[in-house]
Amino acid sequence: VVGKKYMRLYPSKISEELYPFEESMLSNSSK
Repeated sequence: VVGKKYMRLYPSKISEELYPFEESMLSNSSK
């Protein structure tokens, strides 16, 4: 949910760079 909020705040270019980073963090936390 937080990732979606950040995506809206940051521009599309930055969100594209942060998306994989957030995904890795979420997968790491879930594991």
